[in-house]
Amino acid sequence: VRVLKGHQSEVSSVAFGPDDKLLASGDLGGAVRLWDPEAATDLGLLVRHKGSVRSVAFTQDGRWLASAGQDQTVFVWDLALREKHQILEHEENVHCVAFSLDGRYLAAACSDNTVKLWDAESWQELRTFTGLKRAVRIVAFSPDSAKLATGGEDAIQLWDAASGELLRTFEGLWGNVNGLTFSPDGRRLAAGGADRKVMIWDTTSAQEVLTLQGHKIHIYTLCFSRDGRWLAAAGSELTGPNPICLWEAPQVDPAKPKKSTNSVPPPLDPAWLKAVASMPAKEQLNAVAEMLKQLNPGFDGELIPKIENDVVTQLQFSTLKVKDISPVQALSQLQVLH
Repeated sequence: VRVLKGHQSEVSSVAFGPDDKLLASGDLGGAVRLWDPEAATDLGLLVRHKGSVRSVAFTQDGRWLASAGQDQTVFVWDLALREKHQILEHEENVHCVAFSLDGRYLAAACSDNTVKLWDAESWQELRTFTGLKRAVRIVAFSPDSAKLATGGEDAIQLWDAASGELLRTFEGLWGNVNGLTFSPDGRRLAAGGADRKVMIWDTTSAQEVLTLQGHKIHIYTLCFSRDGRWLAAAGSELTGPNPICLWEAPQVDPAKPKKSTNSVPPPLDPAWLKAVASMPAKEQLNAVAEMLKQLNPGFDGELIPKIENDVVTQLQFSTLKVKDISPVQALSQLQVLH
């Protein structure tokens, strides 16, 4: 585990470059820094926005880095030269930036209820997506770069990136939408936010295919695994720990009736979680293994841990017969789960 030090304010956004050799980070003081994550080296301050930085994003070829600030600007950096290449002005603060995977587009979500789309070669503004009633908090491109999803304090919408046509509207969430992500095959769109639930829709029909309820956290970000099997949700809780919820993303047939679950996985007894968290590392592992076996018939209970200073920091186990991994929450200092 490496700790990268250099920011003077709370870090608000991070992103890895496409080859994982660069890491960019932005903070609430307006600083954008570049890092070598392998060597844990600070490569320097790229820019200081006049307002807090809310988002940083790389192109897939590693050529450009964009940062969005609460100063109505998006800065674009040429990473080969480490020079500022463009300053894209906006009428209001920018909450999020995203490059399409093919590198053609840069989208910027703004607090004036619009999303601007820029040509990532000429840096000319191509269009402004309008018709949203409130501020847009997040944008995400589909894996084929053909569609753009937008979310914020309003309905989630899907647009044709080339024409600007509104294709779908997804309903069911209220309040700020902070997490928005496509499955790797582009067939599903997941979103979550202030109402503490995650919804998954079919992107072709806009039909809701699954709702994950019962979260205790205000959801800030979502991410599918690269094989599309897992969906992770992270956020904050007013009291207690701030967990990362990991779900097995079911392959739901949109033609079938939608499913809703009030708690997936079922909540564990808080007293059990507290008791296990206070145990020595080896006893923690035994307790977690037994609970995993109870909740997942067929699981053999074999865990491969890494223990440092009597703390379980890494854990690996086969998930072929595991549907519910919630007992792992008791390992409160776990850093890596395989």
